[in-house]
Amino acid sequence: MTLGQNSFALNSQKSTTPVFGTIHLSSESTRFKAPSWTQIRLVGKERVAGTSKTFLDDTYHLSNQPSDWVSVTTKESRLPFILTCIPNNIPNSFHMETSTTSAYVYYTLVVTVSTCIDQKLLQPVHFHRTCYPDAGQRLMLLPKRTFWGITSQSKQQRWQYELEFPNTIHLDAACESISVRLKSLFPSQTNDCCLVGYQIIQLVHLAAEEEDEKEEFRSHHRVLATDTCLLTLPNKSWSQPCQFAPSLDHATVLSTMVESQRVAVEHYIKFTFAFCNLQEEYHVNLELPVNMIGCTASMISSHMDHIYTLETNSISCNASVDDEVDSAIDVSSFKSSCSSNNCLVYRFQEFVSN
Repeated sequence: MTLGQNSFALNSQKSTTPVFGTIHLSSESTRFKAPSWTQIRLVGKERVAGTSKTFLDDTYHLSNQPSDWVSVTTKESRLPFILTCIPNNIPNSFHMETSTTSAYVYYTLVVTVSTCIDQKLLQPVHFHRTCYPDAGQRLMLLPKRTFWGITSQSKQQRWQYELEFPNTIHLDAACESISVRLKSLFPSQTNDCCLVGYQIIQLVHLAAEEEDEKEEFRSHHRVLATDTCLLTLPNKSWSQPCQFAPSLDHATVLSTMVESQRVAVEHYIKFTFAFCNLQEEYHVNLELPVNMIGCTASMISSHMDHIYTLETNSISCNASVDDEVDSAIDVSSFKSSCSSNNCLVYRFQEFVSN
């Protein structure tokens, strides 16, 4: 079987998505005999900690006419096909493999023909989620998000902040920049400073079935990107924003997914502002959701390799939970450093979270 695309888009603006390709059939006989009927099953499975459950199993009848097959040679023929009724509310393809955790959401196409009912062709198929009809409309449909607020300090120390960051990150394109602006609502002082930090965090929720047949929910988190910047003149950032350019490692990034029953993937950006002067110290933590959609060629290739292996070998491993995520920067260290007179020359790279 040859699929028409490496991955098929589950478009939020449509109710169904088409899957198309070509089935190839060969025979040792010099006279090829076309099947009288051909059918494809689309099977979707969730596998967590060695326990597999089928959530989709649809059968499509492609052809009842031998004449639908196109002759390539005397020993080979092909049948083009298109499946048009696949719903878009199914989970996108997903796999996560670590030393302690394994989870999959995957799909296979199973082809059966009348001439060899006892033999079935199995072909993995990859689905990714998107929210625009074509790549040309990406920038128009995915605007940045702006979030603003005022700190809850005393009236003599309040700051206004404004954040601008991507509402949706498409994995096959460069991530847009993050902007931070700060403005004091009190007369500025010479000893004002602020350490700004961010993290893009991926949180995977798994429902693992235990021995007593009860499902236990566990979570696994990963920091995908992080950076900090020390603002020695925070007020200046209101007209000249502090800019971050996130760089994501696609080997560890997963698409956002909330459609599955046993697996969920969430993403959010955590911001931390650590204000400090000689009179008062204060920090703000903000967590804002963000979606990651699309896929890359390496993600598809890795997924297909895992599914081929999974379907031919029995793989089992246990889920695990990582430590809880704390502040996006080491605020306590920053406060300690600012208590001395050399606050503005402190080497702020110590605050970069690992």
